[in-house]
Amino acid sequence: MYLRLSHTLDSEIPTYKRADGFSSKPGMSMSKGDFANTNYFTMMNHVGTHIEAPHHFLNNMKTIDSFDISAFVFEKPTLIDIPKGDAELIDRSDLMKARDKISGKDIILIRTGFGDLQSNDRQRYEFSGPGFSAEAAGYLQEFRDLRALGIDFISLNSPKFEEDGYRAHRILLSKEVRSGFFIIEDMDLRQDFKSLKRLIVAPLYVKGFDSVPCTVIAETLE
Repeated sequence: MYLRLSHTLDSEIPTYKRADGFSSKPGMSMSKGDFANTNYFTMMNHVGTHIEAPHHFLNNMKTIDSFDISAFVFEKPTLIDIPKGDAELIDRSDLMKARDKISGKDIILIRTGFGDLQSNDRQRYEFSGPGFSAEAAGYLQEFRDLRALGIDFISLNSPKFEEDGYRAHRILLSKEVRSGFFIIEDMDLRQDFKSLKRLIVAPLYVKGFDSVPCTVIAETLE
């Protein structure tokens, strides 16, 4: 069974603190006599479900296009439920409770439940989201196999505790693993699933970008 764990892009998709979002306009139209249908779109590269490479917070480090596609296939994924509300930070103690689930995994998906607001309370989702503490990021340095972290809220930075989020970014993206570390923000983890077999992230390959939109596909055992 395959599940899509990324949001659909449209003009209403939330953005971090109401930053520039997604916009589109029609190009050619068969209904107007053109030979095909086309569209144009414009967006900032951190809109919707997106994957961040080390270059996002570490200058002169690797960009998305510098990675082989194999770096975006994860054979040992796990989902961890850590409920959080407005402006609550994921801290070291939260992760310590899940140590056995993290150990030996190459990607962890953290479901806080805040993603339930993505489509029904845009204001809270954009301005009051939870975040990831620098202390929690430091704890993940202990797991040598871990290559990526995915979250169901808009940014590793809580808009209420931005400096902690900036530090967490720098700690995680500097993690020394064989193919670099990735952060996937604004994932759609609202579906009821537990048993993950494989996770495939399909990023746009754009030269020199620190982050790009991506489609995330989960293969489950169910």
